[in-house]
Amino acid sequence: MKVDKYSIAKLILLQERTFTYQKLADTLHLSSKTIRNQIDDVEEFLNKYDIELYRQPGIGIELVGQRQDILNCYKQCLVEIKDSHELSSTIRKNIIVFNLLTKSKKITMSYLEDLLFITRPSIYNDLKEIEEFFETNDVKIEKTRKTGIELICGEKRKRKCLLDWATSMLKEDKVNYYSYPEIINYMDYVFGDFNNHYRTYLRNFILSVENFAKFKITHSELERIITLFLISFERIQKGYTITINHELKKKLKNVKILEFMKENDAKLNSKFGIQLNDNEILYLSSLLSSNSTSTYEVAFQESSNPKLLFEIIDIFYNTLQDYMIEFDKDYFRVKLFPYLEKVMQKSNFEYDLYNPNEETIKVLYPKLFNLAKLINPIMNEIVNKELPSSGIATITLLLADISLIQINKLVCYYVVTNNIFEQDLNIHTLKNNIPNLEVVTDETIINFSASDIDFIISNEPIDTVKIPVFIAPLVFTPEFLILLKQNVKEIIEKKANSFFKK
Repeated sequence: MKVDKYSIAKLILLQERTFTYQKLADTLHLSSKTIRNQIDDVEEFLNKYDIELYRQPGIGIELVGQRQDILNCYKQCLVEIKDSHELSSTIRKNIIVFNLLTKSKKITMSYLEDLLFITRPSIYNDLKEIEEFFETNDVKIEKTRKTGIELICGEKRKRKCLLDWATSMLKEDKVNYYSYPEIINYMDYVFGDFNNHYRTYLRNFILSVENFAKFKITHSELERIITLFLISFERIQKGYTITINHELKKKLKNVKILEFMKENDAKLNSKFGIQLNDNEILYLSSLLSSNSTSTYEVAFQESSNPKLLFEIIDIFYNTLQDYMIEFDKDYFRVKLFPYLEKVMQKSNFEYDLYNPNEETIKVLYPKLFNLAKLINPIMNEIVNKELPSSGIATITLLLADISLIQINKLVCYYVVTNNIFEQDLNIHTLKNNIPNLEVVTDETIINFSASDIDFIISNEPIDTVKIPVFIAPLVFTPEFLILLKQNVKEIIEKKANSFFKK
């Protein structure tokens, strides 16, 4: 669908604070240049309603106008957009489902008419199909003419429905939802991009639980649980909490998971701006426990022929080296062995192969999914069996985990000539501001090669190296750190692009 000046104007009118062209571009999934090319027409339209854009260099743009003028302008935007946009049935249903799951009050038919630019008969037709979606999770829709439409279910089932809805939305083109920033923002929060720091934080947190409680969670469930954690945190932020039967404690497969969650809930509270109560901690623990397997169940010696599995893994690793930059082979073996171990133990070859996130994984990691399929010719040659598509999806998540570790790991060579106190202060500041950063000094550089270094920080220019050099003051300033973070982000993006050899 074409992005016109009215859609941009509508988005500007919804901004509560100072904004930038880049923020508008990110929300509409356009380039900043596209926004700049149309901003004059947008501003001319806003001026008709005595609304102006006040530009503050280095800060952003602020909307200036009377409340009633802004409201009148917004209504006109809706009229113009209605004439130029027709929403398909699928898009309408996704929007209705999202509103039913996230709005605190009942939704009226008139609200949906204004939101979707359609008549009531069309809405009723959409609701018939929407009811089928909710029935799979034992959720009912209640409709009354006077009060509107609402879901009849508990908070736990709403979160499960949000998981299913968000997962299905990954197949959708986000451009179709640019006029509904709530949906775009929600999807960005729950999934984000490949380097989403929320998902990375939760992945590391769950791996810590795994290590403490001595269990293994399959790659096929890890990303699903991370998504459900994020959905839960967003709901908690809005005041929705779980009511749960505490008899569930007796049913937990691994009580040490609950112990770890209780001891470390403050970390989640601080990171996500929430306050987990006992019910929520028990609920999150049950999600992990129900998808965990004892480490003793996947011990290497259980295999009838572990050498055969390692042969498959080693050949697969060597094959991947033709397509990906070199990564930790030992880590790869340790992570992949338990999965193949369980697969080989089952005569029907179906253990842990059903992956409910298969389609999601294909969308998120298409290139890695194709690389994961390279294991099948190897397995066919050695054991005369192949993994189904859902099994390939599981291995794709392992490769995604490895690539994320490789891409986010950064090494900085610090050569600023200052005193030991200033050096320690600067290095401490670096590590606090840039995650996964290893700082190398003249004393430790001997352990690294030039190819290991991602960038250099110096107080003087260095023209003899091809590595990025950032000139720093003797004591880091906030301005320098902001600029450095922007440059580091670009370095990570380049590393992500160069992760694949072809």
